Amino acid sequence: MRKYDFLRVGIGGAVGAGIRWLVLENTTTQIFPWPTLLINLLGCAALGVLIGKKLDKKTLLMLGTGLCGGLTTFSTLSFEVAVLFRDNEILIPLCYLVASIFFGISLFKATSKLCERNQ
Repeated sequence: MRKYDFLRVGIGGAVGAGIRWLVLENTTTQIFPWPTLLINLLGCAALGVLIGKKLDKKTLLMLGTGLCGGLTTFSTLSFEVAVLFRDNEILIPLCYLVASIFFGISLFKATSKLCERNQ
């Protein structure tokens, strides 16, 4: 670990978590947790871009590990799924899980491949 790596990750993480908080605080959901899904998908796509551009380690630490890590949230996804199951919902949490995993991985792979080709 280099001298300022901890700060790079911390600064990126603070910005990512702040953006996530702003989005979640200023949106409302009915039954399906769209804001969390969109944040997580955006983070997957952004990380794909960063990896596809083959950025240097310092930038990846701040923007990839920090920003994307702070922006996305597996714990909120888990909580929302658990609440939906607790409320006797079956189809909605299953769709949420499948959409999160399938589209998250798909967006990551698509954006990373696109950026690799455009270099």
